[in-house]
Amino acid sequence: MWGPTTPELVEALADNAAPESAAVYGALDMPFAVLVGQISAACRA
Repeated sequence: MWGPTTPELVEALADNAAPESAAVYGALDMPFAVLVGQISAACRA
């Protein structure tokens, strides 16, 4: 995986008010609900 590690991404997304969160969401270019669904599905796989 390139770029930030998974723990760093989770930490950035843990606090939606953090300035880093907006940058992460912008880079992902997807709604929060879609992101959470994909993370949940990956954890179950």
